[in-house]
Amino acid sequence: FMHHQVLETELHLVSSCNADGRPAYQLGGEPLPLMKYTDESYMGRQVNQMLDRESALSFTVLFVSSMSDLLKRMILNGNGAGWLPDYSITRELNNLELVILDNKYSVKMGVYLYRASSRLNLSSERFWQYMKAR
Repeated sequence: FMHHQVLETELHLVSSCNADGRPAYQLGGEPLPLMKYTDESYMGRQVNQMLDRESALSFTVLFVSSMSDLLKRMILNGNGAGWLPDYSITRELNNLELVILDNKYSVKMGVYLYRASSRLNLSSERFWQYMKAR
């Protein structure tokens, strides 16, 4: 398969903020309620690999979804902590609605487009060329 990297991003472990701008949840002590990606999803596999390496982190899984927007809403509503992509939380970090709990638990990842090496139909080939030119 041919592939093209669309973007490079990071998943950050975030919590909502209290009214005073402090994290609603903090690392250490009691297990954190976790808003988690499904194990089968790409982001879930990335986070699970990091969790396998970091045995010091302790969570209680409260909610599972493959959709980062849904996890983001759950975290913003104060239901727990979780990993979210940096491109989707810029405004919330700046507005102190979310806070990164610890950058050492951030997960770098690439986002790629894949296609068969055989010729595609005209509109698909145009889309592929457009994405490669970006």
